[in-house]
Amino acid sequence: MTAPNLPPDHSAPPPWAPVRAPRPRRWLPLAIISAAILLAAAIVAAAIILSRGRDNPVAPSISVSQPPTTTNSVAASSSTCNAWRTTKPALDAITALPDGWDWNTPNIDTYIANRNAAITKALDLFEPKIANDPADISAAAHEYVAAKRTEMQKLADHTYTAADGVPGNSALAALNQLCGIR
Repeated sequence: MTAPNLPPDHSAPPPWAPVRAPRPRRWLPLAIISAAILLAAAIVAAAIILSRGRDNPVAPSISVSQPPTTTNSVAASSSTCNAWRTTKPALDAITALPDGWDWNTPNIDTYIANRNAAITKALDLFEPKIANDPADISAAAHEYVAAKRTEMQKLADHTYTAADGVPGNSALAALNQLCGIR
């Protein structure tokens, strides 16, 4: 029995043809690099959005409803300003929350609790030293303490938003201005 006469199979390469290596996927490295760039941009954008409203070195501009009535010489000798000059560096030394933090950041509750405890201690030492006179310095100091305590409570309750940091930053700027601290 002989094989039937079939037409030649042209789908297979002839046995003498060179074997070609598979063509490399040139798009794969570009896709990985593009994805990495997009991911990095998203992380930076999220960090910028989340960092707004937290204590930062650039305080928002404030508008004081009434001009300060205290002269610089009175402010310099004010017991409130003297207490603020020692309290402010202590507050500045407290570690900030991690850059880009959110409510899902690992150990965020521990960071918040530790930060709140340190701020509370500083405020508890400062608050009794706030004198009634000059009134505008006293008001700014009490406003700052109240705003920081509200901010700390909202952080602990996971209800803090960027807008919650504005009153504290405004009061901080006013107190620094009245006490002649830059």
